[in-house]
Amino acid sequence: MPSWPPPIRSKLGLEDPRVNIVSDRGDKLYRHAHHTSQPAPTDHPNSPPNSPHVIQRAREQLEDGFENPAGSATRVFIPLDLLYKITNFETIYSIINSLSCCKGLSPADRKSLAQEVYSGKGNGRHHPQRKLLAVLIITNLHEDFIKFIKDGIEDSCLPLQVVAKSKDRLKCRNADHSHQAINEYKRLQRLTLSQWTYAVMAPYFTKPSSDQHVHYILDQNDVLPILQENGRGPSAAPAGMSSGSDPLAGAFSHVQRVKFHPGHFHFDSEDHPNENTLFALKKLNSANKNDFNKELASLLSCQNGGDKHLIKLLFTYEIKGAEGTDSSAFCLVFPWAQGDLWQFWMIHQAPSVREHKCVWMAEQCYQLVSALRHVHNERENDLKYLPDVHEDKHELYGRHGDVKAKNILWFQRDDILVMTDFGLGRLHSKISASNDTKSSERTATYRAPEFDTTRGKISRACDIYSIGCMFLEFVTWHLEGWKSVHDDFPQSRNELDQYKFDSDVFFTIEEHSADQRSAIRKSKVSAWITRLKQNPHCSEYHTQFLDLIEEHMLEPDAQKRIKAPKLERELRLFAETCRSDSSYYKEPTSDAVDHR
Repeated sequence: MPSWPPPIRSKLGLEDPRVNIVSDRGDKLYRHAHHTSQPAPTDHPNSPPNSPHVIQRAREQLEDGFENPAGSATRVFIPLDLLYKITNFETIYSIINSLSCCKGLSPADRKSLAQEVYSGKGNGRHHPQRKLLAVLIITNLHEDFIKFIKDGIEDSCLPLQVVAKSKDRLKCRNADHSHQAINEYKRLQRLTLSQWTYAVMAPYFTKPSSDQHVHYILDQNDVLPILQENGRGPSAAPAGMSSGSDPLAGAFSHVQRVKFHPGHFHFDSEDHPNENTLFALKKLNSANKNDFNKELASLLSCQNGGDKHLIKLLFTYEIKGAEGTDSSAFCLVFPWAQGDLWQFWMIHQAPSVREHKCVWMAEQCYQLVSALRHVHNERENDLKYLPDVHEDKHELYGRHGDVKAKNILWFQRDDILVMTDFGLGRLHSKISASNDTKSSERTATYRAPEFDTTRGKISRACDIYSIGCMFLEFVTWHLEGWKSVHDDFPQSRNELDQYKFDSDVFFTIEEHSADQRSAIRKSKVSAWITRLKQNPHCSEYHTQFLDLIEEHMLEPDAQKRIKAPKLERELRLFAETCRSDSSYYKEPTSDAVDHR
């Protein structure tokens, strides 16, 4: 396994030094990325072209260009790319020369003012006022522009927020600023003014560098630049942030597919591999900041080393005062995948397609175990910073906890599988919500026998068992196809468990006494593996992989189960041999029998 550089952190979640907390809605990041802060032209003539209708034209362009966010017909935002295109230097200069409030300025002062509005002052203490000017134009308050300037109002003051229980008085975004001009208007004008400042401040999302994470602070009046998809609203990601139509709701969070306006985000192709405007938006059900910090900490720690088989966290944000409360709603945003592993198997079910996927399968299985081991190692580091998790519970919390095909995503562009849903917050919430840790897993198909046996200890070995179940399904798909993995295999191992419920788990419980239970490998699972070995396409690679799964990964005794480092080495050898020797995975073994 590669040795990743140690993470630079001493605190958890939002207190991690890698986290950049942004409260200006990404305005500074946008201006830096798009060079909008560059000085205005100095060689422009002192008298701009005669444009008597420049203000009306700018207002019409702003009104024509605003967008309704998905799910709202009354709220709007002005896309940043359009906003900055309209408020170019020449237009700003023409507007200032057209304003009656600027008539007392000399031509040189008007030009100087236009330059300051366009790019701020060079000392860095004064910011641009392009967004402010746009708001005043669209609200027909443009003749008060000089009054706003004298009151020290800049783009960095936006949005103007409504003060609670104050008859809708406004305040600047900066707590240490005080402005009189904004409260000299009537109540309805103040509300309209506030709404349009939010419209020009729809957030811009980005990831400035691989070792930096951006967390945005928003409030309940912010307008997210989420667009309505053609023929549908923002849809949800089933299972693991992939295609689907209904929100995936769980006890800890729910995930939804969203389409961000293309002018409101920028990510490198390595971070956002699907090359479109779709993202997976994960909203935590808990408003507890500690739950969010645990989730964030584990996701950040697993970004170290650039493992492309672990889901990339792009950015996070919180909405203060969400839904009229004093608490925050916490959201995490990830790339949108084309499907989970189940959907990949369904799409690629034709024999002519499957037969060319063997080397790929060997490589992906190796990389997934490598990613799982990375999660295990980084989780141990995170647990050191959790005072509510005692050291004797580190094995319980030091695992993924939900390895399954639905939590493995397929990204089509790079044709890779990516592990997701490994956040510590989800696992901690799941365990904390149950008085009996073992009972919380008793409906999980991939669960390890430790959850059902008397002396079973929940540990990282449970993840090895779970991924072994998934790998057996993987080989089933490769040798026999979609119907076999989706229908035949589950039906073949289905039987009544010790609780008299139908169960398709991979083990059987033996009752020795009222309080003594142990596990053995389900005979139907062993029979299925024998069947796969007799498949006419079963090669030496398939046989060795199946032996590894049966004898070492699906070992009922956790103490005897293969450990992650050794498993990773075995799978790496499989992948390397497949790449170097095509007969290893192409030529059938002597045990193969054609039952057709």
